[in-house]
Amino acid sequence: MSYWARTVDPSFSAPEPSFEPIRAELVAGPPPDSPVRGRCTSVAVRGCRCVGLVLLVLIVWLIGAHFWSVHNRRAAAEEDKTRVQAVAVVDVVVYYEAFCPDSRSFISDQLWPAYQRMPDTLRVELVPYGKAKTQPPTEATGGAPTFSCHHGADECRANLVHACGLRLAERPPQGVRFVVCLLKEMRPALFEQHAAQCASSSGLSWSAVSACADGGVISQVMERYGERTEALRPRLSFVPTVTVNGSQDRQEEMRSYFLGFVCKWYQDSNGEKLSGCP
Repeated sequence: MSYWARTVDPSFSAPEPSFEPIRAELVAGPPPDSPVRGRCTSVAVRGCRCVGLVLLVLIVWLIGAHFWSVHNRRAAAEEDKTRVQAVAVVDVVVYYEAFCPDSRSFISDQLWPAYQRMPDTLRVELVPYGKAKTQPPTEATGGAPTFSCHHGADECRANLVHACGLRLAERPPQGVRFVVCLLKEMRPALFEQHAAQCASSSGLSWSAVSACADGGVISQVMERYGERTEALRPRLSFVPTVTVNGSQDRQEEMRSYFLGFVCKWYQDSNGEKLSGCP
């Protein structure tokens, strides 16, 4: 039948195309002896190997990242602990007198050894005033205040020398060392000579310390020392009186074993041992 006949004849029906052979071939894959089949199998194997290698690398990376994170957290914790220890400061103020035997005993036998052991932890301030009294400035004194002291006028002069050494020291330990040396001699007749030796051994100029003690500026410093001493609450009743971070609690314990007191006080307050404690 011609093309035109098939087109015009409505009764003509063309056979449906069959895709079954093609589907069967796709499902079965290429013949075993086909070179194409070998190439496909090789590609599949290589693909599996690549996926396995990627998974292995990923697992190793995750394990390494985990351990690195744990290490960093531990290192950060140690660093934080070290930083806390590094910046831990205990403020110690000692209100004392130059010719007071109890002041000498505490500063020389308790405070100084503890300070040498923990110079970066203890922030020490010495206030050489004690039970002295400040007299208002008058025209006769040139406008400068004067003082009456617990152990007499010689102690007032010695208090001024102490204050000048503390003021002229370049570093706090230098000033404390000077005071420790001064407290070894409390006989007025020998004090000035001994003070000159202490200045020399502490790296201070005795001429500068002596001139300071004779000047009017240090009297103003002593006046402020008096104001601070009078402002203590509870009021000063014993010399020396010691404050730790502003507190006068447990004075007897402080004076009998200062290092042990500071270490126990800090641990009780902060829950950790202070660097330098036994």
